Amino acid sequence: MDYTGLYGQQVKVIYNIKKNDVVYGVYANDSSVIVSGATGNIEEYSKTSSTVTVAGTDYKLNDSATKINVYNFGDDTTVVTLASLVDKEDTGNLEAYTVKMVDNNGDGKIDAVVRTPMTIAKINYVGKDSVQLGSNLGAVKYDNLVTYDGYAAGDWVCYIKAANAVLGENTIQKIDLQTAAVSGWMWREKRRNIMEAASCGISRTAG
Repeated sequence: MDYTGLYGQQVKVIYNIKKNDVVYGVYANDSSVIVSGATGNIEEYSKTSSTVTVAGTDYKLNDSATKINVYNFGDDTTVVTLASLVDKEDTGNLEAYTVKMVDNNGDGKIDAVVRTPMTIAKINYVGKDSVQLGSNLGAVKYDNLVTYDGYAAGDWVCYIKAANAVLGENTIQKIDLQTAAVSGWMWREKRRNIMEAASCGISRTAG
């Protein structure tokens, strides 16, 4: 069974009391994912009402956004706080990640955030022993890489480092890109091209 979807949540483990290595199941214990999102979805937070706005919807926090910890998937060490994930300026090239915001005591409020950082890159060349990726990633050998069926030069992928990947190995996942022009008041009154990485849950600016 794959229990990685429960990472960052409080769980209950059902096991054999005579054989501790025999596990019958792992279940969320008064814990749930309140909302999932990706780069650019976290719009703002309120200091007075302890809420965060994700893709236009407000969600309650168990504390100030400056005190809600963010953990990278696979790492129990706090990296930043929720407040730091709010895009503060129009940088033109957003850091790529997916996030899930977790309630760990059943009160319906967000207690912690789990982030999976990744890099959006293009496959430039497929060799015999390695694949050449753009975005300054370079050559990645196949013996240290989880791929997908039919990968080919020209594909856009999200690259997840081993430390943050479900299988504990460097991983690429194909993404289907759709380019759209955005104008008006959105994105601080600037016209931008948005590349939507559907399968990885990423929206980012074309650079």
